Amino acid sequence: MRIGVRLRPWLFRAHLVLGLTVGLWFVLMGLTGSLLVFVRSWQPITEPSPVTKPNPERPCLSLSQAMARIREQLPDVPEKDLARIQLPTGSNAPYRLQIGEHSAVTTVREALADRCTGTILQNKRLIDTPAGFLLLLHLYLLLGLTGERINGVLGIVTVGLLLSGIALRWPPTVTAMKAVFAFPRNASLRRQLHEWHYRTGLLALPVLLLIVGTGISIVFREELQPILFAMTRTPPPTKPPPIVPSGDTPRLPAERLLKIAAQIEPSASIERIVYPTRPDAPLVVRKSRGETGLLSRIQITLDPYTGQVLQIEDERTAPIGRKIVRSLTRLHFGWWGGSVSQVVYALAGGTPLLLMLTGAVKYAERRKARASKRRTNAPPVADTRMNADPGPK
Repeated sequence: MRIGVRLRPWLFRAHLVLGLTVGLWFVLMGLTGSLLVFVRSWQPITEPSPVTKPNPERPCLSLSQAMARIREQLPDVPEKDLARIQLPTGSNAPYRLQIGEHSAVTTVREALADRCTGTILQNKRLIDTPAGFLLLLHLYLLLGLTGERINGVLGIVTVGLLLSGIALRWPPTVTAMKAVFAFPRNASLRRQLHEWHYRTGLLALPVLLLIVGTGISIVFREELQPILFAMTRTPPPTKPPPIVPSGDTPRLPAERLLKIAAQIEPSASIERIVYPTRPDAPLVVRKSRGETGLLSRIQITLDPYTGQVLQIEDERTAPIGRKIVRSLTRLHFGWWGGSVSQVVYALAGGTPLLLMLTGAVKYAERRKARASKRRTNAPPVADTRMNADPGPK
């Protein structure tokens, strides 16, 4: 890619202005994203879940009984905010409940309840936990939906920053492309900084564009999904049949509904449910085939009164448009390829800091060189004393 002589100065100025505009934001998103890639590994260490040992003399409560007990302890919380439950992952692990929406960054809470007694063990704001603070900062800049939109706009600007930088120095030949992997030796500091800035940006470009592009798509999902569905000829998602409660018919126990969901692809594990909080609301079960893979989840919607399976949404068999939408979050955070993708994403998240530092030093060196050149080329100042009128003798 060759840039015209006249266009290059303008492109360079655009790259500089964009770097100064979104540089700090890009660094913040990169570093927080690198930490969130490994959040499932370090969160249990920094935020150990409180546990209680089961009492063999007293049997554990069923899920339905535990939910009733949890509601008794949170009388001021709207019932709809107690619907999302992450099931225990171990024998002593608690139920994990999200209270409120993530976009309400200052009020959304996370409650942990004992799996046997339903007793609330911990109830704190998500922003007060290390992982929660990083997540809310990365997604919303701690500003709610306004911060999410700001992230989207700055993400678009960042795409321009990346593309302008590559357009300035894209290798014109295969030989030049191979030379990208060979850093010059015995070069001056200025030359080394220049090469580090250029080569780091070029090598990290595919992953950075993927991360920034998926982030933009997540922020503007409501505007972009209809376009994507139209381009891929994907029908819009269908809603499950409505639930019409009949008289005083009680709901089936949650344990029985979970057994029905467990029979659908038994190899997949149940990781989260959405408990019905209205008479006409279904019970939704999310199953996962494992930690790796872009399309590893199944969502099952059940009638809580009859146990009838109303809808099964398998990401693997979904139309292409919905597959793309479903994979955006895992693509953005690197939660799809195991440890390999995690390491690649973590390294890519650190490159904005390296690019900003090398770019800032390059800019300072450039200004210093220009100032030195102006002083060298400046015309000599005449000695006014030699031309002065000596006055009367």
